[in-house]
Amino acid sequence: INTEQLAFLCDMSLSTFKREFKKSFGEAPATYIRQRKIEKAQRLLTTTDMRIQEVGYHTGFNELSSFSHTFQKVIGQSPSDYRVNHTSK
Repeated sequence: INTEQLAFLCDMSLSTFKREFKKSFGEAPATYIRQRKIEKAQRLLTTTDMRIQEVGYHTGFNELSSFSHTFQKVIGQSPSDYRVNHTSK
C-alpha cells in the first residue's frame, strides 16, 4: 500500500493526509512506513535463518538492491553485517 492509497482510504486529499499523519505520528508517512519495514527486517535478520533476499521481500521491498541500500542508509550497516553483529552466538 502506498501513501496515495492510504489517503484515499481515509477519504482525504494526499496533502491533507500527509499533514494530518505528520501531526499524529511526528514524521511523514513514507518515513514512518520505511522505518517500520526496517524494524521488521532487523527482527527477521536476528531471529530467523531467512536469506537476506527473503527478508527484503518479506518486508515489502521488491528488489534486493533497494532493500540493502535502504537498510544501509537507515541502520548504517548492510543487512548481512547487521545479522553477524546482532545474532547471539
